[in-house]
Amino acid sequence: MKTILFDLDDTLIESMHVWEDAIIRLFKKMDLYMSMEEARQIFFTMKFSEVLTYIKERFHTKQDEAWMFNEVNEDILNQYAYHIEAKKGALDYIKKCASENKKMAVLTSNTRALSEKVLDRLGMLEYMENVYSADELKMSKREVDIYYSNLNFKTHTAPLQIKGHKSQSTYFLIEDKRPYYILLTIK
Repeated sequence: MKTILFDLDDTLIESMHVWEDAIIRLFKKMDLYMSMEEARQIFFTMKFSEVLTYIKERFHTKQDEAWMFNEVNEDILNQYAYHIEAKKGALDYIKKCASENKKMAVLTSNTRALSEKVLDRLGMLEYMENVYSADELKMSKREVDIYYSNLNFKTHTAPLQIKGHKSQSTYFLIEDKRPYYILLTIK
C-alpha cells in the first residue's frame, strides 16, 4: 500500500507567520537580535525545541528553553486552535485523494497535539492515517532516516516537478521547502 506523506506548516496550513511572530516576540523580550532572513535560513527545518536550544547556545542566555517556550506557547496554541487557515486548495486536494482511496499521513516538526488540533479544525484530520511528530520520533526532518527507519518508508529522490503533479511514482512527499520530492512506499 502506498501513502502520501504531507508536511504540515506552509504546505497544508498557512502557519509560518505564527512561528516567525513567536521568535520576534521572544527576541524582543530577551533583547536579542537576528535578522528574519538569517532566522529563516537557520530555523526552517528545526523543531521548535531545537530553535530554543540554538538561541540559548548562540546568545548564551540566562533563560532556559523551558522559560522561552512558556513565553510564546500560549499564543502559538491559540493561533493553531482558532486562527490558522488552510493553504488554498489543500482540503480539496486531500478530499480528492481520499475519493481515490489514497492513504495519507502528516509528518511535522510540531507536536502531535498541536498538529491534530489544527487539522481537525480545518476538516483534514479525518482523512489522515496518522500524524507523525518528529519530536515524538526523537528525530529531525533534516535526517533522511526519519522517512524510513521510524516510519517504515523506502525513499527515492526525484528531480523537482511542479507541486501537485505526478512524478514517476504516483505517491510523493509534499514538502514546502525541499528542492525535491521524496517518493514513498510503505514496506
